[in-house]
Amino acid sequence: MKVVYVVIVDIEYAVRGLALYRSLVDHLQNSEIGFYCVDEDAATLFEEMALPGSYVVRRPEFETPDLAALWSTRARNEWCWTAKAALILHAFRNRRDTEWGVYLDSDMAAFGEPHIGLLSAGEEAEVVLTPHRFSAPYFAAFEEAVGRYNAGYAAFKNSETGHAALDWWLARCIENCPNIPNDNAYADQKYLAEIGDCFPGVSASPHCGLNAAPWNVFGKHITGTAEQPEIDGEPLLLFHFQGLRIHGTRLYDMYPDQVRLPADLIELVYRPYARRLHDAFAEIRRLRPRFRNGIRRPRPRWLLTQSVRVLRGHCNLVLAR
Repeated sequence: MKVVYVVIVDIEYAVRGLALYRSLVDHLQNSEIGFYCVDEDAATLFEEMALPGSYVVRRPEFETPDLAALWSTRARNEWCWTAKAALILHAFRNRRDTEWGVYLDSDMAAFGEPHIGLLSAGEEAEVVLTPHRFSAPYFAAFEEAVGRYNAGYAAFKNSETGHAALDWWLARCIENCPNIPNDNAYADQKYLAEIGDCFPGVSASPHCGLNAAPWNVFGKHITGTAEQPEIDGEPLLLFHFQGLRIHGTRLYDMYPDQVRLPADLIELVYRPYARRLHDAFAEIRRLRPRFRNGIRRPRPRWLLTQSVRVLRGHCNLVLAR
């Protein structure tokens, strides 16, 4: 089964995209990962790295006329969300013998074989989505606003139904792709629940290790090793590091919100990812010694904020080592 994983990046997310690639490359088999670059800096960098099993696409090569018209009117994050379906459609047109196109957010990392999660959806699947599976009340309160499915992972078969579903998703996002939730839309995400009403073969992946994330791991048993963590006995395949902030090549705020991540999750999942990010910075700096893109400079009140979070038990700072 040939799968093409597509990722959209700009230079600010280049280090995350490289960390994702390094985590995924051993699991590619006969598949590929495509870096769809929205700025020239990112495209040039990934071309210079010449990563085996990958390819680079510039924005004019994959954007539709509608996307081109929106480039100057939408915020960068909203435009990137709008473009997701176009990435997979481009892969179907240009990557030979592709059976599945899988969109991945750049702030993810593979810990196992992602195709296991794809196959778990069954032979009849034409579209595979991942439910949020909120596992704590703090996160479950957001479901009405953000939707049933998370758009960090979305897989479409290279079939008539897969193409039609992608065309529909792209058209909806071009109409409206707001950063702030409303009754009908939130980014590209709320539309995913409607795809099952419009097309046959839409499957919710039953694998809890596919697109695992902060919102669905509380109350779960995190076991195994850093090389192969497990969630409630199932291998972790892809973890979504939503919300993570980079404050230096070694300093990372793993989740800057009012929750403390479970200790086992930090040790088996987050610390290994911090090392991957640190290694990605080092790899890029061999080409660009002064590279600092993606690092958030702490504001003057940052130390005070972190001190308060320590006192409240919400601090998730991790130092890569």
